[in-house]
Amino acid sequence: MVVRSDGLRSSGLLACTASGRLTACVHAALPLAQAADAHRAVAKGRVRGRYVLTP
Repeated sequence: MVVRSDGLRSSGLLACTASGRLTACVHAALPLAQAADAHRAVAKGRVRGRYVLTP
């Protein structure tokens, strides 16, 4: 697998998500203090979407 940054594509995807054309797959939003809990949950597996950590 090859990974490279692509700012133009990333900004296009972000714009589509912000406008509602694409949906973000968010499992839950948690306060930053619960980052360890989110990390443990992801490590266990079977989590659909991502955790969003908020300050």
